Amino acid sequence: MLKRESPEYMIETMLSQRLRWQTSVNARLFYGWKDGREPLDTQFTLQGDGLFRTFTRTSDSLLALNADVRFPIPQTNWIDALLVPISVGGIFFVDLATFDPSWKEIRAEAGIGLGLGIYPQRTMLRVEYPLWVNTNADGGKPQLRVRMGVSF
Repeated sequence: MLKRESPEYMIETMLSQRLRWQTSVNARLFYGWKDGREPLDTQFTLQGDGLFRTFTRTSDSLLALNADVRFPIPQTNWIDALLVPISVGGIFFVDLATFDPSWKEIRAEAGIGLGLGIYPQRTMLRVEYPLWVNTNADGGKPQLRVRMGVSF
């Protein structure tokens, strides 16, 4: 028996506005959906596709909005690691997502964090802590989260 795979669609847009020296407001909108039910392993995830820190959930559709403010901590710009200048900055973030068009199931979180990287970037290591989540469903509880990433 031949199984037909379900088509999967995604739309993602990101905006970034610089406010001052190394301070920016960033927003990301993600919408993903698929037609049909198979295969089950192609569902959208809150932590992977939605960039959430707390909730663990998969769904056939996902609408997520992420916003953050990133700013430098100038008092730390004197730190060097083996002659490589290190940049440390703060992060305030808010995330909002829903799984169905009727907006009945909403997941939201807000928190703070620190970013660390090679000057002037602060995206190599991020330590984030959600201060507020709107529900305990789907594993929604404040917990420390560490992310690593490299961008060129």
